[in-house]
Amino acid sequence: MALLRKLRLSLLLELFLDTGLLLLFIAQALIVGCLIIYGHLPLPSEWAQQSLAQKLPPGLQVEADEFRVQLDGSLKLLGVKVRTKTIQQNLLEADSLELALKWQGFKQLPTPTSLTVTGGTLYIPSVYSPDGYHSRLLERIAFRLAPEEGNWNIERFAALHDQIHLRGSFQTQATASSSKQPSARLLQLKLQEIDLSEHIQTFYQQVAKLSQYKQRINFFKNPTLSFKFKLIDAQHQEIDLHLSSRLLQHPEVRAEQVQLKAHIQLQGDQIRPLSAPRLTATQLEIPRYQIHTKSLSAEFPPVELSGALAGQWPPVNLAAEQIKLQDFELDAPTLQIDPAHYPELTFHGSTRSLDGAIDLSGQVNAQSRSGHVRARGSVDLSILSPEALHARLPDISYETPPYLDLQIDLAPGFELQQAELKAQVNNLQIDQISFDHIKAHASYQSGQFEIRKLSLQRQRQWLDLKFKLNTQSKDYKLTLLGSAVPYEYNTLLPRWWTAIFRDFDFSRTDYSLGDFIIYGNSQRKAADLYYGHAEAHNAMYSDIAFDEAELIVRGRGPYCELRNIRTRSGPGWAKGNLAFSSRMGDGKGPISLRIDMTAKLTLEDAAKIFKGNVSQIIADFQTEDLPITRFEGAIFNSQYPEYADQTYFDLTAKLDSPLTFKGVPLDYLSFDLYGRSTLTQLRQVELGYADGQGLAQIDIHTPKSGASTLNYQFTLQDADQNQAIQSLPQLDNLETKLQSTSSNSSQPSAREPARIDLQLNGQGPAEDPLRHAGFGQIEIRNEQLGTIQLLGPLSKILQNTQFNFTSFNLNLLRGNFHYQNELVTFDPLRIDGTRTQITALGSLNLSNQALNMRLKLSLFGNFGKSDSNIKKISDLITKPLTNLLEFELTGTPDQQKIRSLYDPRNLIPLFE
Repeated sequence: MALLRKLRLSLLLELFLDTGLLLLFIAQALIVGCLIIYGHLPLPSEWAQQSLAQKLPPGLQVEADEFRVQLDGSLKLLGVKVRTKTIQQNLLEADSLELALKWQGFKQLPTPTSLTVTGGTLYIPSVYSPDGYHSRLLERIAFRLAPEEGNWNIERFAALHDQIHLRGSFQTQATASSSKQPSARLLQLKLQEIDLSEHIQTFYQQVAKLSQYKQRINFFKNPTLSFKFKLIDAQHQEIDLHLSSRLLQHPEVRAEQVQLKAHIQLQGDQIRPLSAPRLTATQLEIPRYQIHTKSLSAEFPPVELSGALAGQWPPVNLAAEQIKLQDFELDAPTLQIDPAHYPELTFHGSTRSLDGAIDLSGQVNAQSRSGHVRARGSVDLSILSPEALHARLPDISYETPPYLDLQIDLAPGFELQQAELKAQVNNLQIDQISFDHIKAHASYQSGQFEIRKLSLQRQRQWLDLKFKLNTQSKDYKLTLLGSAVPYEYNTLLPRWWTAIFRDFDFSRTDYSLGDFIIYGNSQRKAADLYYGHAEAHNAMYSDIAFDEAELIVRGRGPYCELRNIRTRSGPGWAKGNLAFSSRMGDGKGPISLRIDMTAKLTLEDAAKIFKGNVSQIIADFQTEDLPITRFEGAIFNSQYPEYADQTYFDLTAKLDSPLTFKGVPLDYLSFDLYGRSTLTQLRQVELGYADGQGLAQIDIHTPKSGASTLNYQFTLQDADQNQAIQSLPQLDNLETKLQSTSSNSSQPSAREPARIDLQLNGQGPAEDPLRHAGFGQIEIRNEQLGTIQLLGPLSKILQNTQFNFTSFNLNLLRGNFHYQNELVTFDPLRIDGTRTQITALGSLNLSNQALNMRLKLSLFGNFGKSDSNIKKISDLITKPLTNLLEFELTGTPDQQKIRSLYDPRNLIPLFE
């Protein structure tokens, strides 16, 4: 019975154990099946919720839509919502929360190792919100929390605040009582020890403080803030920050690929940089000031940033690959800015620019935008000139860029108030003009630009220049003082300068000095007024060497004068005035040259000065002495046909010593010459010829088409007959035909020399004297006139008749004549002696000296008085011979023939 009873009890116990094992197996199978099928083991929400609530700090409420145990043994909550009893609005929402556990068997509870949150959203309750609304603070939160040496490490933190992407990690201290616990036990501590309200309040206070700085980065487009917080102790934290943004868009600034890096330390509310924060950008533009930078880097020295966070400027070191300020480019600039006395900012730096390097320093007021800037270095300022102006500038080159010291004072609004520049350069070339040294000192103040002094040194040449320019009215003043060769600078100076010194040569000059002052307006092409003085030794003008030369230059606009020109060349000299008139902008040179010069120079030098038609006239004269000439006139440029007929000149010349004109020797000469477009007039011509005195007036007509013609009046008195004939090259052939024969006088040397008077009035072609027409008078006084073969065979008649005609010597020839082309007609020609008289009517051909004349010989025509007895007796004796002594004379001097009108050949035996 007892055995049976025991047997039943054992069966019942076995059944119970089997049932328990079966249930346990079913539970295990269910768990394994869930793990295999779903990958996790769901937990009862209500039980899990109650169990979790017991572990949370007082006042903290955590709800989850689902609780799971993962295959790796971790605990995962889905649809998590966190709030407090005092704040019923959700503080945190997360898609999932996963607690990693380390299992050490069934006898011990698992040890938490980390907590991972994904898909979280952090809210700021209305009580802490600046606008009073419950709003999102962070979105897309994800992080991993793990304990380490008494701290909690939050790793792989990621979140989104508005458009700001947050990335990083940080450490936070556990409770004060747990700070000394091993890191593996931190998550096992009673959460009831945490003062939740204090932490929440502190957190949102920090959020409120940080929100004040949010507006400072609102200009970054979709920035990313990467950070790493490292806990040093309860009072100190180290933070590595990296802010990056593709674009910064500010009303005043635009930048691309912006990055800000900083390593700081937090101590309470104090922020202290541990290294220099650095801001970089690939491109940065400030359109208002036309500033463009490339590869900019700004480094802030590691000082307290509390002032910077309060809006104060921190010290900054700037560097860039290039900064472009308007048309000014700075390569690799570096700049240190010190705002210790903000708004006054002091700066210092350097840069490569303008083919050189610059050292920069100064002070700027950031509020009024004013200050002082100083730049020193060797640069090429010509690069700054606008392209249109640069094309007009001469070609400039040098071995090393000029050294500049520039100081600028800026008025509020960065308006230029005052500037001062000192510069110097060696071995400079401007349009192939070399300068050994240039030194300048310039300034600008209140719209007035001034070059206080510009000194140029070029071998033995030197020049001091001063310049003033009113930038508002554009009026300027320029002064020049120096010793230089003026025409060597033609390419650098206005065209009127070139015209002034065109005919000068200073290559042999051993002394020169010029002093000029010029007034004008930069908007006008020509100067309004200029005045200057220049002198030189051993200079040349128009290839004439002068020992000394001096002149005054003055002018207005396109009009220029060279006044009081004084030159000396050995015993010669020249003085007077020149004036140039131009038309601006046409590039044809001066319209006219007006000359008023008096000179005592060789004829060769005078021709070089006066040039043109005057030089051609002067070229016909030769003399060893220096005539005095005065030239006054206006010569118009042939490039201006509208002034072609207005050229004129007046020339006065005087020489009291011998000279020749076209081979004709003259004892002296003076004349007034008036030249006009188609007429040249010679007036008051006084000359000495063949020991006689001559007077003349000549008009030379030069029409635009056709040959030139002459109108002339000429009078010669008391000239030596033989010398007059011998000195005319045109009468060389005639002279040989009219040579004197032997005189019957026993003492010819005692006789008076033959004299001649001549008067001509005629006209004809200037190039052909044998085609002239006119009239005149001639008188020859010669005691041997009868022995001269002036009339060919007639002279022989007078010497070889049966009568002794040598006692009837002829001594006076006179008569009127007119001429046409080659033919000279005498009407009449009378030859007188003491007793004899010859009257001739007829002509002389100048080309072959052929005569065609009718002669009447009166042997005693001049014997006694007309009413004397002797005269009556002579008439009685010669009356029968009257008809016999009338002849026709024809032929050239070689073949002349004479015939009596009645041909009485028996009375003339010599002529058959």
